[in-house]
Amino acid sequence: LLFAGTEFGLFITVNGGKTWTQIKNGLPTIAVRDLEIHRKKNDLVIATFGRGFWILENYAILRHFDKKNLDKSAFIYPVEDALMFNPWQPLGLRDKGFQGQSYYAAANPVPGATIIYNVKEDIKTLKEKRKDSEKEKIKKGEPVYYPSIDSLRLEDNEPEPYVLATITDEAGDIVRRIKLPAKKGNKQFIWDLRSAPVSAVTIGAQENTNIFANAEKGYPVLPGKYKVDLSKFENGKYIDLGASATIHAVPLNNATIKAEDQKAVDEFNKQVAEMRRVSSMTQRYYGDLMNKLKFIKAAYLQTPKLPLSVNTDAMVLEERLKKAGIEMNGDQTKSSREFETEPGINSRVFSIIGSLWDISGGPTGTMLKTFKETDKDLDKVVNEINAINEEISKMEILLEKAGAPYTPGRMPSIKRP
Repeated sequence: LLFAGTEFGLFITVNGGKTWTQIKNGLPTIAVRDLEIHRKKNDLVIATFGRGFWILENYAILRHFDKKNLDKSAFIYPVEDALMFNPWQPLGLRDKGFQGQSYYAAANPVPGATIIYNVKEDIKTLKEKRKDSEKEKIKKGEPVYYPSIDSLRLEDNEPEPYVLATITDEAGDIVRRIKLPAKKGNKQFIWDLRSAPVSAVTIGAQENTNIFANAEKGYPVLPGKYKVDLSKFENGKYIDLGASATIHAVPLNNATIKAEDQKAVDEFNKQVAEMRRVSSMTQRYYGDLMNKLKFIKAAYLQTPKLPLSVNTDAMVLEERLKKAGIEMNGDQTKSSREFETEPGINSRVFSIIGSLWDISGGPTGTMLKTFKETDKDLDKVVNEINAINEEISKMEILLEKAGAPYTPGRMPSIKRP
C-alpha cells in the first residue's frame, strides 16, 4: 500500500504501483505538499496547498480494496475495535453551548463502531429500472411505449428500497437494526454501541436546534463481540447480501468509578428501558384519548339522538384523564406559576436514564429507590388509563348507534333502510 501526494490530489496503489486510484471523499483537486502516517491509528494526515489539513481515517481498509471484494454483492471491511466511553461536554451543553458562532469548536468523532461497507449495485425501484430500459431502447432506436396502468400502479405502490444492517450479540440475539441508503459504492455508518431507543415511534426528521434537547437513545451494550450483517429490502422482500463482519466493543478503561457487576447493570438497564417504553406509550395514548374526548364532546351537538349525558360523561372521563396526566407529568398548574411540585412519572424515568445511561458505574441507591416507587405509580396510571379507554369504547358504540359523524378511532357500520 503506497500513497502519493501530487499536484492534482492524493493517489493510492494497493498492488505496488501497477495501478493508481485517486482518493477524493471530499478532498478537492489540490496540490498535496506533505503526508504523515499515524501508525497507531492507521490515519493518514494530508497537508494541502491553501486548503488546510485533511485526515484519512483508518486507511487499513484500503488493503482490502481489491476486485475480488468489490465484485461481491456487498462487502464489509474489517471493523476497527470500538472504544466504549461517555463523551464529555465541557461547555455544559452539546456542541458549542451558548458560546456563539465566533467561538470555534470542531466536532469530535461520534463514539461508537465505525462500519465501512461496499455495495456493488444500486438497489433500483421498478420505476428506475423502467426508465433505464427506456433509455437503452432510445439509444438503439427502438420504439418506447407508454407503460400499462397495472405497471404504473406497481411502481406507485412499491416501497422504498434500502440496505439493512443487523447487529447481533454473541448469543445471536438482535441488538440493533440500522437503515442505510440503497446506493452503490463505499459507505460508512456508526453504531453508537447502544440498543435501539424504546420511546414512542416518531415519523419524519427530528428538530435539532434546541441544544437542551437530545434525541432519545438506548442503553449501552455490554463489552464484547458483536456481528453485523447486511441485507437489502427490494420490492417488498428482504434478501441477504452475504456480507458480515465482527465488531469488538472494548471499554476505554479510564473510568473513575466502575460497575462491579456489569451483567447486573445490564439487567437493570433493560428494566429501565421497559419502564421508559411503557411510560412513553402511556403518554402517547393519554394524548390520543384526550383527543378522542374532544371530538366526542363536539359530536354530540351534531347528533340530536344522543342523550346529553354523553357530553357530561365525556367531561367526567376527561377529568379522570387530567388527574392521570398530573401523575405522568407533574402538576402543570403549580409548576407554571413557579410553585414547587412533585416530579411526575416521566421526569423520574428521565432522571434515572440521564444519570445511569451516561456513566460507567452502576445504579445508585437513589436510582434503585426511584425506580421501585415509579414502577408502582406507573402501574396504577396504566390501569386507570386502560379503564378510561374501556369507558370511551362503550361511549363510541352509543355514538355509532345514534348516527354520530366521524370521531377519531371509529369505523362506521353501514345502515340501510
